[in-house]
Amino acid sequence: HNGSIIWGISEVRQDEVVVHFTEQDSLIIPAENIKSFKTNKLNPESYQDRVKALYYQVSTGVLVGSSHQYSGNEASFTGSFVSGYKLKQRLGLGLGVGVDFYPGQRHIPIFLDLQGDLLAGRITPFYQFNVGYSWAEERDAPIELESLSGGFYLKPSVGVRWHFARYSWFLRLSYIRQESTTRYEPIDFGNGNIMTNVEDRVLQRAGISLGVSF
Repeated sequence: HNGSIIWGISEVRQDEVVVHFTEQDSLIIPAENIKSFKTNKLNPESYQDRVKALYYQVSTGVLVGSSHQYSGNEASFTGSFVSGYKLKQRLGLGLGVGVDFYPGQRHIPIFLDLQGDLLAGRITPFYQFNVGYSWAEERDAPIELESLSGGFYLKPSVGVRWHFARYSWFLRLSYIRQESTTRYEPIDFGNGNIMTNVEDRVLQRAGISLGVSF
């Protein structure tokens, strides 16, 4: 009656309309106070504020900055897939797999995923925390390697999420810390003098990615 626009899941009764914002919060409006009424067919179980439900997340983006003390400032590709269970609005728990490219290396991290919205609403900031272990592969290395291995993987993130009825878009900023060990081919100087070079690296990058949750 005062020109207000109310978003929610509606339930039309004989002489009133109930608007559900979450499973716990709702608003009852007498029919005589409603000037106009517009609905969209939505499944309440797939609405943005649903709780205790499976979630899936796909993202792609870039890594920027120096990966370690001997490399240049080079942008590279990153991507990930996560599947988990949403316990409540501010906490979801899942498992994920990704791919990160560095100069001469490609890493495949397997990680535990923690994430959640910080506010209730269609647009909200959110947090995400990934921790796990990665496997490494050689990629266009300029020097012959004997072996390459990954290690501990850490990726805290913050971002903004835009909720829709069945999916959510998000933009995310991340810090990536990746441990790696490179063993180079031994060099034989003759007379039994063999040099073996093993390099432990901590790859640190900033990341920006765009993705969708559903």
